[in-house]
This record gives sequence, C-alpha cells and structure tokens, in this order.
Amino acid sequence: MAGLIDELPKIAAEGRKEAGRLLDRLQRAGTGKFALQTSELVLPPGDLAGDAGGQDPEPGGRAWQNRLVHGDNLLVMQALLAGDPETGLPSMRGKIDLIYIDPPFDSKADYRTKVKLPGPAAGRKPAVIEQFAYSDKWMDGTASYLKMMVPRLVLMRELLKDSGCLYVHCDWHVSHYLKIILDDIFGKHNFLNNIVWCYQTRQFSKRYWNRKHDDILFYAKDASSGYTFNWDADGVIQPYSEATVKKYRHRDENGYYRLCGRGISGSPIRSAKDVDPIWEQTHPELVVRDYLGKGFAPHDYWMIDIVNQAAHERTNYDTQKPEKLLEKIIKASTNEGDIVADFFLGSGTTAAVAERLGRRWIASDIGKPAVMIARNRLIRQNAGPFRVQTVGGVPKAGLSGNTAKRAGDLAQAVLNLFGAVPFAPGETPSRNLGYIPQDRTLVLVDASSRPTGPGTIRKARALRESVPGEWEKIVILGWTFALDPAAVMHQLGDGRTEILAIPPDLPGKLHMTENGRKLAKTGELRFAPLPCLSVKDPVVEACAEDAVRITVELDNYRFLPPGIVPLDEPDKARLRDILDSDPLSLIEDWSIDPDYDGNEFRSRWQQCRGGKAGGKAGGRTAARAELTVPKKAGRRTIGVRAVDVFGLESLWVKEIGYDSQ
Repeated sequence: MAGLIDELPKIAAEGRKEAGRLLDRLQRAGTGKFALQTSELVLPPGDLAGDAGGQDPEPGGRAWQNRLVHGDNLLVMQALLAGDPETGLPSMRGKIDLIYIDPPFDSKADYRTKVKLPGPAAGRKPAVIEQFAYSDKWMDGTASYLKMMVPRLVLMRELLKDSGCLYVHCDWHVSHYLKIILDDIFGKHNFLNNIVWCYQTRQFSKRYWNRKHDDILFYAKDASSGYTFNWDADGVIQPYSEATVKKYRHRDENGYYRLCGRGISGSPIRSAKDVDPIWEQTHPELVVRDYLGKGFAPHDYWMIDIVNQAAHERTNYDTQKPEKLLEKIIKASTNEGDIVADFFLGSGTTAAVAERLGRRWIASDIGKPAVMIARNRLIRQNAGPFRVQTVGGVPKAGLSGNTAKRAGDLAQAVLNLFGAVPFAPGETPSRNLGYIPQDRTLVLVDASSRPTGPGTIRKARALRESVPGEWEKIVILGWTFALDPAAVMHQLGDGRTEILAIPPDLPGKLHMTENGRKLAKTGELRFAPLPCLSVKDPVVEACAEDAVRITVELDNYRFLPPGIVPLDEPDKARLRDILDSDPLSLIEDWSIDPDYDGNEFRSRWQQCRGGKAGGKAGGRTAARAELTVPKKAGRRTIGVRAVDVFGLESLWVKEIGYDSQ
C-alpha cells in the first residue's frame, strides 16, 4: 500500500489540474455565473445614506464594501475571480494584499458551538443546545485533507497581488505536509518563515511532550517584488527587555540614550557601562549617543495567550484565535486601506481586526454558525457597512457510479413518500424531479450533499418553465438550508415556489418498512414548512418636521417541528419546551430595513442576543425596536429579517400607506 509520501506528487498534480479546470471554466463562463448573492447590507446606526466607506477597488469603480460570505470557499474564490458588474465587484484577480487562513487541522474532531437559551419556566436554568459547527474529519485521512487544500491554495495565489503574502495557520497534524504542497505551488524561494505561536493550555499529557504551539507558514507570492513587511510597526516590533531599557539613563530632546564608546579606535573605554558623562565633555570624538529605539526586528516565535473564558473578545467558537495574533500579522503585512482575505473565517477574528485597523476585508466560511458569530461580532464593534452574502452558483454533487445511483434511489423514495410521481427515464435530465398530476405541481428533491439555497430556487424556477406541461407551481424538498429560501423567493417576487423540509431521519425509516407510502399516509413522516416570523403592525409617529419614529415589535416565531431538527433527543425535548413557552427566545438576531425595496435588504437597526454591545450569555433579543428615519412622501415598505440560533432566516414585509407617515 502506497504511503502518503508516495501520494504527494499525485495529490499536487491532480489538485493543480482541478484548479486549472476551474480557471478555464471561469474564462469561458464570464461573470455572473458565480455571482455572490447579497442577503443583507449591514449599515451602522445613523448611516441613512447607506454609503460604504473605503477606497474604490478600481478607478471609477463603485465604493468598496466589505464582504462576509457563507459558502464553500472554492466557489467563493471563483466568484471573486470572476467579478460581478451588477453589484460593482470587479474581478479580484491579483488585487488582494494579504490572505490569512486557519483551515481545519485534520484533527478527527467534530466542533460544535453551544447555544444557551432561557429556561422554559421561571426559575429554571437556561437550556444549552449544542449546534454543529463543522467536522474536521477526512475519509482518507491526511490525503483527503491535502486534496481539499491544493486547488484552494492555487486559487488563493491567483487572488494575491504580486506583492501580496499568504499566512497558513496549521499544527503538528499537517504542517509538514502543507509545507511541501505550498513549496510546490508558491515556490520554495518564496517561503519566508515558519512562525511558531506558543501558548499555554490546561491540557496535559504524561505520554509525550505537551503540544503547546501552532505553526504559521508565511509565503510571499513573489519575494523579489517588494512585499509589505512593517517590522517596526507597533505590535510587530520586538520590544526591548526591562533590563535593556534601564541602561538608557540619559535623556535629551531626541529621547532616552546611553553613552557608548566601545569599539572606537583609541578609546580607553572597555564597554558601554564604563562610560561616564564626563567622557562626552572631554573626549567627544570617542563617545556616541545610542538612543533607545522602539525595539528590534521581531522573532519568528510568538508568545501570545489563547482566548480565555473571561476574555471580552471571546465568542465561544471552539477554534477562536486571539485578536493579538491577527493584529501582528495584519500590521506587519498590510498598510491601511489594503485588502485582507480569510477563507476559513471561524469566529471572525480576521475580519474584526482588519475592520478595527482600517483595512478592507473579504471573509468566508462554509459553516453557517461561523458566519452568524462573525456578523454579530462585527455589529457589536460598530463595524462600517458590510455585505452578508452567499454563493449564487452551486456545483454539481460530484457523485458517480453506485453513489449516484443510491442518491437517485433516495430521491425517488422521497418523491414517493411525498405523493409525487417520478418522471419516466429520459423525460427529464434529473431523477430528482417528479410531479403531482392533479395539482399540476412539479416536485424537486434537492441533493442531500448540499444546503438548499438561491441556486436551487433558480434551478427550480427554470424547470417549472422548461419541463413540458403547464405547471402551476413547483415544490422544493430540502434537507438543510444555507439561508432563508423564503427571503430569496420574496426578493424574486415568486409566489409559485414552495419549500418544505425533509425529515432528517427519513433514510433510517425507509429501512424499517417496505411501504413508504403507508408511512406518509399515517403521518409518521412530516414535510414541514420553513420557519416564519410574525410582527405586530409597525407604529409610525412624527417626531420632527422631516423625520418619523418607527416602532417595530416581534409577535411570534414559528420554528421547524423539533422532530425535523437534527438534535439529540434531550435537546429536542428542551426545544419543545421553549417552543411552547417562549419561541421568540430562539431568535439569535434581527434587523430592520425601513425602506425595503424587495431586492437588497439594508439593515439600519440590528439587535443580537444579549444586546448589541454584548451581555449575559443565554439572554434573548429585545422584542421591540424604535428607529428614527427621514420622512418619506408616498408609500414605505418595512422589512424585518430574523435569524434563529440554528441559522435559519425569516423575512417579514409590510407596506405602510400614506396616512401612516
């Protein structure tokens, strides 16, 4: 059996070929196919114009807007390389100054975020539900991990400026293998440092030397092009020790200094400590003033504490990195206004620090919990305008052979359980499509390997028009959801598309009976409608000659049936209690657009659980909001967007007439 060393050349070659195919496809497809879809433009309070700060990415271009993207980074990077003229995003090829990534470490672990919710009754402790964040497990171990990384690293190189830099954060699981892969992609001559981040943890072992450091591999795209390295920036430069500082006892208008004469020809002084101020008077040609600088060039090992339980910046995300670590990297390798990217975002530290340091940023993660945590973190620190987006295009589910057949069989079974008739072979290009003749309804079963999102909705609409027959509507049956499909459908103005959730335990139940239709008829399987937010009618009052105060109050929240949610049984029971007593406590955050145009949701007021500036963990969002906006002639449409603790979104829209303003 071939070892990993034997496989590395093949892994590198195949990864490069895959990246080459993706780049060729981008060139053929042009822009638009890989567009990023905006679900929300987050505006700071008081920014009623909605103008984004920062520099234009190209002369004459639209003002820069930072981007927080949910989706597979392979798709995100393709979208960035393609650009999108409709949203003002040019191709980012060769535009990014710094990429920092902290990919999973092949640690064979499942990572979860803990969600605290108020107790269902007075006096009871808060309920704790563990939300799945991501799995750091690979079918073929490290080989699978490296196969995932190679094409992504190639695309990152395409996005970097010639003077740009890449930092890859890893640990002992994969650092040595990644170094070989990176040398192959970036060139060994562009490798600058293996930075060692040292820290303390409470984990100890008596079986081996305790692992108390990570590795950060630092590469320039082109080391000969004059890449940025601000070694003397605050927070980067290595400070002098206290003992060294004490030697600088004298001071003048230029700062602290010490008298030094060692090494000067003819000087009787043997060392710096022998210098007396009188020598400067009597032998000025032999004595020099050595001024105390900021420090000396930094080392490649850093002693930085991990984020402890009580830290203000803590988000309770398992792999959160300290802000001080990212400050050091961003200050060293960028200047104010430069573009920083992170395609394995995690808790959002890179975006949060880049924002605070006046850098522009792009951040993405495949996990919805990560995007939710990062969004709220940015809001709490009063970040400037930024877009929350998702990848518009969805790749085909790379199934082949028996795997594809099993996926097709599962889709056919779901269609039968729903009461739909599958199309005969050859009638449609997909085995996932069926119909209900009496209702003139198409039924599409989305792939179980990806979340249902905008791409699926657009595909469904196209099928409704292209499949022979006069179809009144199409029903999409999804397993999981990338973002609120109902909000997307509202933006599209489509009332002929419906989305229902497939019970997650359906595959297991199919093995328990030969008669799937019987299960559906007896109600043992439920295809549930998606969550729905209800809001009381907004109250609009004049508060100034040219302004009105709008009061918005949440009314109720209809969540998925607990049996639909992939939770352990104890958590399902806790969820049922909460749904019965306080469903609004499931809202993680909500926001208001007082002038929703049906296309782009511009949130001008935001509220996170625990309050905008943080607060007690396990608290609930305020259910009532007041905001003051300019008076408007004519009708006004108010939009309210809510995201629950599981990442599902809901959109409520209400039009206000003339008399209300």
